[in-house]
Amino acid sequence: MNIAHKITYGLKAILMILFLSIGTITMFPQQAKAHSCCACASRTCSCVAAAHLATQLHITSQFQSHQSWMINTFWYDNVLPAMMMMTTQLSAVAMQQVQIVGSFLDAKMQLETQQLLQRLHAQAHKDYRPSEEICSIGTTVRSLASSERKSQTNSVVLGRRLIDRQMRNEDTLAGAGDSTDVATRIQRFASIYCNPKDNAGQLEDFCGTTSPDRQNKDIDFTRTLDVPMTLDIDFAKSPGSPTEDEQDILELANNLYSPNVLSNSFVFEQRNRDLVKNEEFLKWRSVVAKRSVAQNTFNTLVGMKSEGSGIGTPELHAILQELGVPATELVGLAGDNPSYYAQMQLLSKKVFQNPQFYINLYEEPANVARTGVALQGIELMLLNDMFNSNLRTEMLLSLALELSLEREQEKVEGLLTE
Repeated sequence: MNIAHKITYGLKAILMILFLSIGTITMFPQQAKAHSCCACASRTCSCVAAAHLATQLHITSQFQSHQSWMINTFWYDNVLPAMMMMTTQLSAVAMQQVQIVGSFLDAKMQLETQQLLQRLHAQAHKDYRPSEEICSIGTTVRSLASSERKSQTNSVVLGRRLIDRQMRNEDTLAGAGDSTDVATRIQRFASIYCNPKDNAGQLEDFCGTTSPDRQNKDIDFTRTLDVPMTLDIDFAKSPGSPTEDEQDILELANNLYSPNVLSNSFVFEQRNRDLVKNEEFLKWRSVVAKRSVAQNTFNTLVGMKSEGSGIGTPELHAILQELGVPATELVGLAGDNPSYYAQMQLLSKKVFQNPQFYINLYEEPANVARTGVALQGIELMLLNDMFNSNLRTEMLLSLALELSLEREQEKVEGLLTE
């Protein structure tokens, strides 16, 4: 018997119980009362009374029997066990249904969790996918730190060399005398930098066989230092024959700063005097110190344009090639080892002139944000260089102001000593 039949059977049993109960209450006989037969003989009335009493007893017995059957057989033996079985079945089915609903809820939570994990997994793949632009920037900035360090070293060495020459220290051409310094510079001018067409061709007999590419580079700041992005200069390397760029820069510095050094007569006089009381020598040192402030800017420019460490050179050349520079002109433009100045110019200016840079920004927002952070880092380095340049400018302005006030101070001191 399935659950539907059991339920139907149970409902029918309940309805039957209610029907029979109502019928029992309404049909159950009341206390039988014997009526006297006044019109008949006494014998006849006794027979009628006896038959009525028997009928009453029979009906009472039947109803009692039916009541006993209804309670014991029908209810306790059939209906009640069926209803108990139905209740048990309904409870079991309800628990099964609750388990099914719980399984649905568990499956729902499991699927939602898997969906969330898959979404995060996909987002992680999207956010951390390598970007061509950020890789390019990260590769090209690798040599900035080492190149900057080399530029600072070259600036210090060049500044030390210029001061040593002016002070006629040992191991310099001027150490043997001012005449030696002048003679060496004239010889270099005649053999390297002389242009026969200068002075209306009057230098033709004086000039030697000079290369047109190096003529007048000892006095041409633009062609010697300003235009080139990288100079073949490395004063930190082992001593040897200087490169053409190193010779050009040193000769240009000699012409720009201190074309004349201490004369032999002046040095001879200083050796015969008490250095503590020698004001002229102290004034000369003051001049050299003030001149070194102006030389510091020149030295810094030379250092920034001296050759770099060489790390990331192929990537820097690739940037120029994407801008349309022929492969044969890459070395002439940026050098074999691009300088700190060349690297900063490429990263802070030239790279934005390539349309591919903006095309590469059409990708994941995370990579675009990383590119922005990398560009902010380059901007900070550029701002630091600008800040150092402003400091050098302020130093030059303060020196110019001091020189202007020095004349007035000497006038005041002259009036006070009179």
